[in-house]
Amino acid sequence: MFNLVTQMSFKARLARVTYVDATARRHPETRYGFFLENDDRMARRNHAQVEALKGVIQSQTDPAQMGLVTVFEYLIANTDFSVAGLHNIVLIKDSAHVYFAVPYDFDWSGVISPPYAIPDSRLGLRTVRDRLYRGYCRTPEELAPYLAAFNAVKDSIYALYRGQEGLEQGRVEEALKYYDEFYRTINDPRRVKRAFIDSCLPG
Repeated sequence: MFNLVTQMSFKARLARVTYVDATARRHPETRYGFFLENDDRMARRNHAQVEALKGVIQSQTDPAQMGLVTVFEYLIANTDFSVAGLHNIVLIKDSAHVYFAVPYDFDWSGVISPPYAIPDSRLGLRTVRDRLYRGYCRTPEELAPYLAAFNAVKDSIYALYRGQEGLEQGRVEEALKYYDEFYRTINDPRRVKRAFIDSCLPG
């Protein structure tokens, strides 16, 4: 999904993987899995290099990329990331010494909602299904381009789900209803204020 919004994202490919027990004690099992692009390859593709540097805060990264990242994390209801802590974030730097945050590992997100996912108690959320914007503070005018970017790819996101091999139809419709809530929010100025302005993080 994030590939639809920015090339500064990890490429992923669905795979069907057959696991074979080398001891022959268990029968082979075939399940869905995925391949994820290597960190360095993703960085090179974006004319940058990986920076394993903790302590860089959101406002010290490229504002356009960070805007897309934090709105995307809100869309899928993922709060399990930290730019400064490099938690589920890869930091890359281009030749102009600009930092870009690239997210990965979304299994704790609300749209997936696995049974083991529990929100950080410090966030005041009941479940991972509760959305919380974890981006730094921006004005409505500053937020507008990032919200517009997701409006522009809405049909493509929904088509991606509906056309994806291996997804159960019930799960697809559940996810799209969840995304419907996001789109109602970003197209209502009052909801935008509550979701993105009133709960934002200081710089």
